[in-house]
Amino acid sequence: MARRDTLTNLFNRAHFNEWIQRQTKHAALCKIPLSFIMIDVDDFKKINDSFGHITGDEVLKTVARCIASSIRSSDFAARYGGDEFIVVLHDASEKQAEQIAQRIREKVAVSKELGLNVDISYGVAELEPGADHLKVLQKADEAMYRMKKAKKAPLDIQG
Repeated sequence: MARRDTLTNLFNRAHFNEWIQRQTKHAALCKIPLSFIMIDVDDFKKINDSFGHITGDEVLKTVARCIASSIRSSDFAARYGGDEFIVVLHDASEKQAEQIAQRIREKVAVSKELGLNVDISYGVAELEPGADHLKVLQKADEAMYRMKKAKKAPLDIQG
């Protein structure tokens, strides 16, 4: 089975599922934290519907390049599915993950390759050595959806 997503050249979800099992055991033995970043392209369906799937594919490739250029060789990035990505930072705190996620978001925002404005939402969570990675992954996913929802909420202006 191929380990890479053919569109983005990041690892695929199947490889992530294998890799994370080994990595969490290693991190627990060495008492090293791992931090997760879940990333989702905002309004991706609207991009596909308005500009076509070829443009949608270019958006995914651009986001993947921004991710790959923002992480270290010891870190891990995969296309999690559709327009979602997962990043696992080796020996990094939640605060460090937040900084890297913001860097990725800024790179996507200033990317001129596409000729359109693209934004991402993200959520971060730290996996303490020995903790259940699925719970931490869910925590990052929930944080990503909170960010996405907050962007769509109307402003509460006090008068």
